Amino acid sequence: MPPLSRVELVEAGVDLAKFYTHPDPGIVPSGLVPHEYEIWQVRKGAAYWSVTAGTRSDERHSRAGVWLFHADWRPAGRVTKLPLEGGPVSIWAEWDRPGQELAVLVWSGGSPRESIVRLGLVTPARPDFAQILSLPGGSWPSFAWVDHSIVVAATRSGLDLVVLVNTTTREAHQLCAVRESLPQQTTISSLWPSPDGARVAFDLSDVAAYRPRNGLFLIEVSAGTCVQITYDDSAQTYTHTVVGWQGSDILLFARMVNGGRYDLYRAIVRRATAGTPR
Repeated sequence: MPPLSRVELVEAGVDLAKFYTHPDPGIVPSGLVPHEYEIWQVRKGAAYWSVTAGTRSDERHSRAGVWLFHADWRPAGRVTKLPLEGGPVSIWAEWDRPGQELAVLVWSGGSPRESIVRLGLVTPARPDFAQILSLPGGSWPSFAWVDHSIVVAATRSGLDLVVLVNTTTREAHQLCAVRESLPQQTTISSLWPSPDGARVAFDLSDVAAYRPRNGLFLIEVSAGTCVQITYDDSAQTYTHTVVGWQGSDILLFARMVNGGRYDLYRAIVRRATAGTPR
């Protein structure tokens, strides 16, 4: 059965910034000098902020790291034992929904053969990076919390993989593997969990060229299924991107038409039948 019951046009020619539901990564905290930390991300937990200096081009650039601050911006320390060896490094960090535990994703390595994606957990009381997932050969990663688990996407061995990691048991299983991708191309740019954690949406696209499977995908977490729900136009006159969720059963996405105008759509999602994740 198709996962969508219907798709409706909400508004043509919209400003997408009004509809995005992801947290704003552009917050610059009072009292911090952005160039001092080379700020990449700022995220707020329950009682602490995290500040990520997200990139390091080579061993001489040592600013890459994650710092913790109290709610009033008093320094609370730095995440330690980050795996920063191995050439260029990129780092991302996100708090869980209660704001108590911070997931840190580290992508290091100079080429697909040498690259590795590592996921770890820290808390203000336990600032050491505790690794829970390693993907040798992984590149172009993204991740998102889903309840007590984390969904990780990465390109590995020519496939775009989506993996679910249970942060309690440290067990991981693959939710889907989507077609061969082009080397060195950003594919799954971001993951969008529904508010109840039952589904994860993402858009898949190649920068260099159209591929038949470009479009939007929807994962049913409990069933472990991954279904494509839109297809980009082969002539590249329009492409699709996820915008966010309205509740847990309505997915917002946009169609970019003629390289500039965005039309906003609403997709009503059917309830899935629970099963055993693959």
